[in-house]
Amino acid sequence: MPPFLEAEIKGNIQDVDVNFFNRVVKQRVRRTGVADVTIAKFVQNSGLYDNDTKRWSDINETTIERTLYEPFHQIFQEVVATFKLEEREAIPTYKTKIQHIEGDTGDSSLKTFPDLFIYGSGHNFHLEDDKDEANYKYCASPCEVKTEHNLKDKVVTQVGVYARQCFMQQGNRRYVCSLVMTEKRAFLLQSDRNGVLRSQFIDIHENPKDFVYLILLVSSPNCTTLGFDASICWKVDERYIRTLDEIIGAKPFFQRRAIRGGGMFCWLGGDPRGQMRIKDPWQAQGREPEHTLLTKVKGLPGIGQMVAFEPENVTIAGLRGMEGQEWPTGMADRLFHRIVRMAYGKQINKFTDRKQFLYAFRDAVAGHQNMWDINVIHRDISINNILIGEEDAEAGWRGSVIDMDMAVFRERMTTIAAMDFRTGMRTFQSLFVMCSELDWLEGLIPLPHDYLDDLESFFYVYCWVCMHHSADGKPLKKPPLTAWESQNPEFRIAAKSAFLSPVVIKHNEVNHTFGKVFQDLLDALRGFFLETYKWKTENRNTMTNKMDAMKEHSTQHYAEFLGHIDTAVMALEEEENGSPSSSPAPPPPPEPASTHSPHSSQQTESSSSMKRTRDERDAGETEMDVDGAEVPPASKRLL
Repeated sequence: MPPFLEAEIKGNIQDVDVNFFNRVVKQRVRRTGVADVTIAKFVQNSGLYDNDTKRWSDINETTIERTLYEPFHQIFQEVVATFKLEEREAIPTYKTKIQHIEGDTGDSSLKTFPDLFIYGSGHNFHLEDDKDEANYKYCASPCEVKTEHNLKDKVVTQVGVYARQCFMQQGNRRYVCSLVMTEKRAFLLQSDRNGVLRSQFIDIHENPKDFVYLILLVSSPNCTTLGFDASICWKVDERYIRTLDEIIGAKPFFQRRAIRGGGMFCWLGGDPRGQMRIKDPWQAQGREPEHTLLTKVKGLPGIGQMVAFEPENVTIAGLRGMEGQEWPTGMADRLFHRIVRMAYGKQINKFTDRKQFLYAFRDAVAGHQNMWDINVIHRDISINNILIGEEDAEAGWRGSVIDMDMAVFRERMTTIAAMDFRTGMRTFQSLFVMCSELDWLEGLIPLPHDYLDDLESFFYVYCWVCMHHSADGKPLKKPPLTAWESQNPEFRIAAKSAFLSPVVIKHNEVNHTFGKVFQDLLDALRGFFLETYKWKTENRNTMTNKMDAMKEHSTQHYAEFLGHIDTAVMALEEEENGSPSSSPAPPPPPEPASTHSPHSSQQTESSSSMKRTRDERDAGETEMDVDGAEVPPASKRLL
């Protein structure tokens, strides 16, 4: 059982209220045209239920699990056939090992076998020739059989393994339903981006109609009822967003592997305006919507630009049928929204030459300053969130910062939020952000997360790229810096402290193919952080946490940081061209966009008028990148 999945689910299980079955299960089944009287007739006439003994005929008391597989399969088959669920089929998979997709390379060596598999077909499922029915791509609902003797709480995590594969391999699920059955009872599990919803047990013999309702729910002909995002569909062998333009490729180019959390999928697509990237995250209730922040930074160079957005109208509480119910302690609702932005280029670690990398890095840092100047702090700088600009992009747009789901906006005199070690990818966190984990444990209040923490993250991105790749962008087989990924915070802190202030400085820390210019820049930036870290440490007890007061120092710090990069750019251009480039410096940022409602007619268009296309970081998980490059594991996010 994957320990990260166990940690992900533990403490994130919501139990239903007493009215859930009538309010949710029965109503969702009835919406497909099935009446209670029809279910009663099935129980009476199917020949599978003994109306005299009030028991399902072939389901007997037992401690041997395998004796239950076929009787349950037979009931499912009969329900599917009787109710004419033509796009569903019950498949016994207790002997069939079904391939997983794991890791950033799509490794499929790991396999599992749920006991019963509801196979699905139709436009919301993958459409391929020679389909293997026992494949998570076509799984409508994975179901599990246990005996009363071996039914344990860990079955929730076991079912979570199956649900996670449905999320990963299908790409268009909002939740996954599963039935867990014993010789006496059954209950429903719904896995979604907030963990798991668990229904009450029903006695399958005393309440046979309710058991059939549950089977009809997990076999529903309505894909929305099964938890699919119905706006994502297949036509022939291509994936689309409903009635709109084609997604390039048959799967997302980036996805979070964790079930619980932001659950972000990113799609690559195109429409008459050009190539677009579509981002589908689940944002915790109470956080400022990302599209609001993207409206504030509209037109600012070095920041990914939004084209359109879909307002939040889907919530986890709504999908669970639990609106108005209390969340367990530590849990909050999540809201789905879709953001469409210009595609730009690849992630910064997918560069093809030194100038492309350095230009992108420089303009992304400048974009971050543009963001800071209008009181937005990103808080999640990583290799995933810095993109290379389009070919021949003008200065200022050769690189950009994206993904503002962790960003916050503060008014000029507002206090900045304290650091939280769960924010961002641990590999690129600043020393102070990493230390906040120990601060919280010791009952101390961490410093505010400020622009210097993000600049330090930029520095670690630079080091990671230059020390993990050759100058032509090829990843190294045995790269250094693995200690930055450690689960142990003290080990990570010690490793980064030693890197920032080494006892012995190596002659060449960057890969030798980058050359002296890049080593000199690493040394200069390291010197910058030695000074700022000392300054921050000496003043930590008196440092302000107000935006305006911080800006007294930030202008100087950005100028110094960017100055080091510009020196490297000039040296590189002279080395490669014989003289520095005559290309103009990046233009000054335009006036910030209006911060009126993003639904205003003057703002970015909402989904009602936009053309959209379709195709862990939580819990220490590696993120999936369809291009197949290694991406470091990520720490938990803030809720």
